[in-house]
Amino acid sequence: MKQFYRVLSYLIFSLNGLLIFFWFFSEKLVIPVWMQSFGRMHPMLLHLPIGFFVLAVVVLLIKNQFKKKSFHKSYRFILGLTAISTVITALMGVALSREGGYDETILNRHLNYGVLLSISLGLLIAIAIPIQKSFPKAFYVLISTGFLLIIIVGHNGATLTHGENYVFAPMMGNDSKGIKADSLTAFGKAIAPVFEKKCSSCHNPKKKKGGLILTDEVNILKGGEDGMVIIPGKPWESEMIKRIHLNMDDEDHMPPSGKPQLSANEIHLLETWISQGAEFSKLWDSYPETDSFKIISNQVLRTYQKPKLKQYDFDFASNDKIKKLNTPFRNVSQLAVDVPAVKANFYLAQFYKSQYLKELSDIKSQLVELNLSGMPVEDDDIRFLSQFNNLEILNLNNTKITDQSIDRLVSLNKLSKLSLTGTKVTSKGMKKLSGMKSLQEVYLWNTPVNQKDVEALRGKSPTIIWNQGFVPDENEKLKLTSPILKNENFLVGNGDPIILKHNLPGTIIRYTLDGSSPDSTDGNSYSQPLNISNQTILKAIATKDGWLKSNELEYHFFTKGVKPIQAKLLSTPNKDYKAKGAATLIDDQLGDVDNYRDGNWLGFREAKFEATFNFEKSASVREITLIYNKNIGSYLMPPQQVEVWGGDNAANLQLLQTVKPEQPIKYEPNSVDAVILSVKGQYLNFKIVATTVSKLPAWHSGKGEKGWLMLTEVIFR
Repeated sequence: MKQFYRVLSYLIFSLNGLLIFFWFFSEKLVIPVWMQSFGRMHPMLLHLPIGFFVLAVVVLLIKNQFKKKSFHKSYRFILGLTAISTVITALMGVALSREGGYDETILNRHLNYGVLLSISLGLLIAIAIPIQKSFPKAFYVLISTGFLLIIIVGHNGATLTHGENYVFAPMMGNDSKGIKADSLTAFGKAIAPVFEKKCSSCHNPKKKKGGLILTDEVNILKGGEDGMVIIPGKPWESEMIKRIHLNMDDEDHMPPSGKPQLSANEIHLLETWISQGAEFSKLWDSYPETDSFKIISNQVLRTYQKPKLKQYDFDFASNDKIKKLNTPFRNVSQLAVDVPAVKANFYLAQFYKSQYLKELSDIKSQLVELNLSGMPVEDDDIRFLSQFNNLEILNLNNTKITDQSIDRLVSLNKLSKLSLTGTKVTSKGMKKLSGMKSLQEVYLWNTPVNQKDVEALRGKSPTIIWNQGFVPDENEKLKLTSPILKNENFLVGNGDPIILKHNLPGTIIRYTLDGSSPDSTDGNSYSQPLNISNQTILKAIATKDGWLKSNELEYHFFTKGVKPIQAKLLSTPNKDYKAKGAATLIDDQLGDVDNYRDGNWLGFREAKFEATFNFEKSASVREITLIYNKNIGSYLMPPQQVEVWGGDNAANLQLLQTVKPEQPIKYEPNSVDAVILSVKGQYLNFKIVATTVSKLPAWHSGKGEKGWLMLTEVIFR
């Protein structure tokens, strides 16, 4: 064990030395892409040192329960685990801190105290390892200091992650994140509550994740580090909506995995608000009740209201009764601790017995919800239900009941919701239900009750919602989904075909390769994989008789060329978009148009792009393709000017061509685009210089600011 503790001590000492070095030079520290995942493990690992330290304190308090020799052996091991896990967690925290998006004051405080905690535990293990009998006073001073530091570090970490006063906010009766909005406006009434519940824990003045604050109009319109998040009138070009619709496993999906996600209605509400111009000052009362924004808003706001528990005048069932009624096949519980009403759910149809239903007579006065869905319940079993005089909700979906059971259900004078989906009940039985005054909703999906029957029932009993589910219109044409592209890489070589498919048999895929929209009746019909020889814009649609054509699919493809033996950057990219350095430009991998943090994009803003490319022998190059990301809302623009230089001597190159790409005059869909430079001659060395847009145009929301140039590949052909 001596050898083990010696190695452990050296490791803890070395890692703390590295931690102190990073601490002193944290402002100049640049974390490479491959280390970002290491940093992001910080939130996952930080609970280990906390748990080990708490264990160390508890064991120290009860040390008299151990023999001295065994106590010191065990205690040294616990302290060793605490110290090594703390320094590794701290190093992860330093790496994570360089990603930005946090309140600098709180971040520095969290970082400083975290480093001090790691150093304290390192000293603690240095004192503890050689001691065999009793610890000196310095040991108790250090462990007390460590206990205080771990509380401070934990508090600041929680503040960084969840916002200020996260722990005490519920007792304070208000929200510490403080959305600044007037409740008389539509924004304050409907949009601000969505941001408050689902967004502002990460995007508030104290945290500023991604440099974005969603607590007031000025900051929302300002956007974050990646530019604007909403473009009024254009929800699908707004970064906020794009990120909401990303896959959950995408690191740019918002809200991030593990956080409360937006409901379908909340997403629809944000899309509607943006499409109507993202108004902040328009009054709530100025919207008519029939306006789609107001209808969706009311649906969302209803879900935010805490339902008031219904009051009942019957007594509570005893805990012993409820406990006795719970079996592996039946669950019985109160609706709430302070409410006497009880619900019962049945499980595992193969074990169902009518006796189990009869046993609920012990709580016949308290039973208000009964779920028998999927159970082999027959008409004869329904006779037991008449005793449940307070029953309000009954689920008989996919049971064996028929109209014979309806006569017994009519006697339940408090029944408000009845589910009969997948049963054999008919309109004859439903007519008997229409006279029930308490009944509010009846669910009739997949039953013999047809649309005509339902219309008649609605006319006779308009106060009851007769829900038949989705009823397809025979005359309605449905829209096809877009064709599926099987290619994963949009940089293709000779022999790499473009493959399309559609899952619906009989569907015809029509396509073009020149950037024009395909004709739905007379366009090129896809029958076999496509081969291309140069830059191509593929557009495709799906068509089929009796269906509406699909939305148009559009992809930009590029072909591989002659590969340089070396690429070298002469200018430095932005610290957040360094990707794999110069190798990014010749690795045959294109970046994702909507994810410029995927490690395949080099970003330039303050400095122009300048790089050299060397060939082993003179290359005959006809054209050079510089591929960039065009995301106008996020300030990603085409280069303002591109120069290509060539020669056999790297120190003596001549200018071959200068191109000034056409700049956009309005917002356009995001795309991977390219500048193509014509070159004549054979050269060993090339240099490409591309300047960024110095001032965004007047029509842009960021007018006057510098544009970004985001590059992914350079192709020589």
